[in-house]
Amino acid sequence: MKDFLQSGTWAITLVLAAVGAGYLYFGFLPARAHIDELRRELAQKKAYLAEQQGVKVSLQIAEEKLRETGEYVDHWKENTPQPRDVSRMFAKITASVRASGASLDKFDPLAPLDYESLQKVPIHMAVRGSFPQIHELLRSLERLPSTVWVEGMKIESTSDKSKVLVSEINLAVFAVNPEISD
Repeated sequence: MKDFLQSGTWAITLVLAAVGAGYLYFGFLPARAHIDELRRELAQKKAYLAEQQGVKVSLQIAEEKLRETGEYVDHWKENTPQPRDVSRMFAKITASVRASGASLDKFDPLAPLDYESLQKVPIHMAVRGSFPQIHELLRSLERLPSTVWVEGMKIESTSDKSKVLVSEINLAVFAVNPEISD
């Protein structure tokens, strides 16, 4: 009977070893591979979510800039003259020349240039006066409610010994383009 127990012990050990090997091969290793795959998928999803937080912040910043730009454009449209109002801007410019004490030798509006959403009206003018008068003229042009750019300026002294200067100024007055649909 002793041989039987010993041979039964070996049989039980072999059966248990076979069951263990079967569990290892058919149960544990496939489950571990599946767990590893789930861990990789989880890491990818965490990286995606971390990236999305950065995108969310970038989106909020972009939306804020878009809102500020929209407010600026609305303000610009409210304060920019219509093409029919450009002649009033010409009057304001000539009034600024008179208010500065300088004299207007030439005032030559050129043909308007149409852009996508605005119209640029170039003006070439020549004024005569002292340096403080010309300086005051430029300051008053900057204070006009509409967009007026000084695109170029040339100052020369007169040939006589007086302190009178001759200045040629290239201006640009901007108006809303009448051709846009919005």
